[in-house]
Amino acid sequence: MTCPAISPSPIHRINGKNIKPCSGTCTTYNIIYGLHCTLCDKYYVGRSVRRLADRVSEHRQKYYQVVKDPDSVFKNNIREEDDSYSPGLHLVDEHAATELNTFSFAYKVFLIDVCSPQVLEVREYKYIHELKTLKPFGINTVSPFSLPILDI
Repeated sequence: MTCPAISPSPIHRINGKNIKPCSGTCTTYNIIYGLHCTLCDKYYVGRSVRRLADRVSEHRQKYYQVVKDPDSVFKNNIREEDDSYSPGLHLVDEHAATELNTFSFAYKVFLIDVCSPQVLEVREYKYIHELKTLKPFGINTVSPFSLPILDI
């Protein structure tokens, strides 16, 4: 049985590039994953050494925090420092989301890559760069390694 949060789409077209999701389940770990906002067709790329279900749950909890106490996000400069809030902030900022269940129906998850933990950060940067998922084209707000995305 497949996790209902995982997108059944065989191809994702992200800013002009086609990505074929790799195989896996909610229990797959050492991953590069994507979140697809079905409300606006923008994407987020992230990485995790933990299970996909655990990482997505963390994003969902961050969204709940933003909805329940939006002032805490601004007071603690979370917007500039912690990309794990980006999917939740996107729903609030771009779609005026206020309901807790919005995260679960707005995002579809897919696996981009499964790789060794030693290369996860480099691969995440590679995919964020290639797929141009930094704002304003995507949902990511923090670039890995604090490097700008190059337009080549």
